Amino acid sequence: MENRKVGLYRLMVIICIFSASIYFLNNNKKTIVTSAHIDVLHNTINSVEKHCLGHAYEQMNSLFISHDIDLIVKVIIQCKEHCVYDLAEKIIQETPSFLSYEEKMNILFGLVAHGKIKKNMQYDLLDLLLKYPLLHYTTPALLSLARSKYSDGIAVFINWGKDRQKSEGYAGLLTLLVERAFSVAIEENDYMAVETMLSKKVRITRNKATCFLWNIVENNKNSLLISLLVRHAQADVNHMDNGRTLLIEAVEKSNIAMIRALLDEGAVVDRIVDAQQGSALTIAMKNKHNSIEQLLREYGAA
Repeated sequence: MENRKVGLYRLMVIICIFSASIYFLNNNKKTIVTSAHIDVLHNTINSVEKHCLGHAYEQMNSLFISHDIDLIVKVIIQCKEHCVYDLAEKIIQETPSFLSYEEKMNILFGLVAHGKIKKNMQYDLLDLLLKYPLLHYTTPALLSLARSKYSDGIAVFINWGKDRQKSEGYAGLLTLLVERAFSVAIEENDYMAVETMLSKKVRITRNKATCFLWNIVENNKNSLLISLLVRHAQADVNHMDNGRTLLIEAVEKSNIAMIRALLDEGAVVDRIVDAQQGSALTIAMKNKHNSIEQLLREYGAA
């Protein structure tokens, strides 16, 4: 019995020592990694300040490989203002395989969001999006910004777009950027991005919001997007097109979540556009969709 107690005691001691060792190693690893990043940051800043643009860019290659956007931004921001722009443009011009177009845009947005950058320089940096449209050919610039940690910079982006429409003759620029961002976000079912843009006061017209509603219903997208567009952009949930309503379209798609979302946002349950086709309830009964029929009746269909 005594030997068993001694054995258990030794086991507990071993476990405690092992746990303490693991804790120490993890903390030590974090300290080493953090120190390495700090060293890289200071060394790169010194190199950037002492060398020409080309050499400075080469010194930053190790940072590009790390994909650490925050660290890249911190390094660039230490430069004089004209060098900030030049470095940003060189990063865009060069096409290393380890930096994607979206990451390059995020570097731009990180620079724009930094408190050290003045308004005129913010606009100059964002002008690089116009100078190099390939940057946002796949992912719209505003959508990339909404998905990034720099989404608070959306207000600056919108003001820049308005300014360039007035002073630089880019007619319709902001509308194009905004509508393309919403279109791709909805196509990719990115609820968070749509919510971010709308909550940051990005505006779309009621007609465009209603068009997006049709896209959502016809293509069985995320039904949660409906409430966002109705509440933030006043999309018309009772819009009719070619003798059909959004609700009838959702019934024909047999999409219960979509039907519920439309009804919750005020879709008229018994609206008849085409007498031969009948109401949403008529269509549900004709197609023997019992669960949909029951749902419509719960919302007052008769």
